[in-house]
Amino acid sequence: MIRLCYAFAHSLRGGAVVIGLTALLVVTGCPATKRHTLVAEVPKSGDATARSRFLEARSAFLRDGSQADAFDQLREDFPNDPIAPWVGLYQGIALVKKGDYTGAEQALAELPKSELPAAMLTRVKLYRGVAKARGGDNKGALALLRPQAGAMQGLTSGGNAQAEREFSEARAEYWAAM
Repeated sequence: MIRLCYAFAHSLRGGAVVIGLTALLVVTGCPATKRHTLVAEVPKSGDATARSRFLEARSAFLRDGSQADAFDQLREDFPNDPIAPWVGLYQGIALVKKGDYTGAEQALAELPKSELPAAMLTRVKLYRGVAKARGGDNKGALALLRPQAGAMQGLTSGGNAQAEREFSEARAEYWAAM
């Protein structure tokens, strides 16, 4: 009986050591991964009114697809504000949803590419490709959509519903252009 108790206690100690080492390995051995997203953070600098109006318009747009006129007005009212590229992106997306593919492509092409965060640049190219595809320029659309399909695949691995939806749309547009 004593041997049985000793063996049991010894196995518990061994199990606790194994569990402790496993927990330590999990905590310290996992690489820190940076979550990628398709939505760049809206700048906090600039005019507070411009930022709040943009956030309201974007929220309404994401909810029901309206607000294309609000983005036009924001772009006119705050052309040099740090929020202007975000306004231009959503203006382009709204024009695509509205069916104005030429206007969408033009609005997105005017954005200053060198100043945009990578996630935002991905979305600009995606929607420019969508506008070109729906406007009948399949060759131009493929040039924009092909690289974005791979980039978006990597960006959607985080459970981001918006990223998943946009990747699905990009994939559909890519195959339609093909």
